[in-house]
Amino acid sequence: MATYIGIKGVPIQTIAGDPANPIAGQVWYNTTANTLKGYGMQGTGAWATGNNINTPRKNPGSGGLVSTAWIVGGIKGPAVKDETETYDGTSWSETADLTTGRGYNSGSGSNTAALTFGGVSGPTTTQVDSTELWNATSWTEVNDLNTARNHMTAQGTSTAALTVGGYTSPPSVEFGETEEWDGTSWTELADLTTARHNCASSTQGTPTAMIVSGGAPGPFYFLCETWNGTSWTETSNVNSAKVQAGGSGIETFALTWGGINPPWYTCEEWNGTSWTEVGDTAIVCYGTGHAGTATEAWQCAGLNMPGADVTTTEEWATPNATKTFTSS
Repeated sequence: MATYIGIKGVPIQTIAGDPANPIAGQVWYNTTANTLKGYGMQGTGAWATGNNINTPRKNPGSGGLVSTAWIVGGIKGPAVKDETETYDGTSWSETADLTTGRGYNSGSGSNTAALTFGGVSGPTTTQVDSTELWNATSWTEVNDLNTARNHMTAQGTSTAALTVGGYTSPPSVEFGETEEWDGTSWTELADLTTARHNCASSTQGTPTAMIVSGGAPGPFYFLCETWNGTSWTETSNVNSAKVQAGGSGIETFALTWGGINPPWYTCEEWNGTSWTEVGDTAIVCYGTGHAGTATEAWQCAGLNMPGADVTTTEEWATPNATKTFTSS
């Protein structure tokens, strides 16, 4: 048992709310509720089916938690899409279109304040470097990326985001570039250890604590790297090959699932050290819209293995994750 002398001088985190991505054993003081809270896994996470999106597509930009989810753009057959849909945890609603239709684009933020950037603008695979900002009503073009590319991965909010990797085609060129958005413009930072595209990550979370897993081309299906705000570090590989897979969470606590490589249903959880297989998805699909945390994640859209459009939403939840401490 810990003693007072053993823990003396270790401050408890104070925060105006609850952390977005708590890890097991974390304790904090919620200054809004004036309560001491802690996180512990109270049950086993599982996937459940939600309601369908309105417009089928694959590889849209996406972001948000289950109750603040959104997707925009994407590919339907040879055509790019410009439709935006937002999710309130129950149903999807179509809203205002993008300024520039695009597919294989990335995103960050919530359904009231979001970014989408990069991708391709048509069947000729013209690369897009433009960024658009969503204010819950409409999209507005803001400053461009430094490097036009598609199939990137991203994480953050509408005012602080990170995007990494990607490629151009044709000709195929792999990128390791990392770019940071500060609410006004993009700045290039340190490259990935290994340049690649179609990695999995969350689009929801902090841009200073990111994890990317899997990706293409072939030698890198299992590779995992973490970002500490300054540089990328290779760490333990995922157990199953992951390309165009879903992802959620941050560098210390994350999920990845699905993808174009078998076994397609598997979902893996990252504890900051290693990956462990957890509950499988119900739908075999890749190129989905996805985001969330390691305890609250979602996916929708994409293609299944025969190549048919997927319109179903799936939601991952871990029950009773946060507890409030009370005195007696």
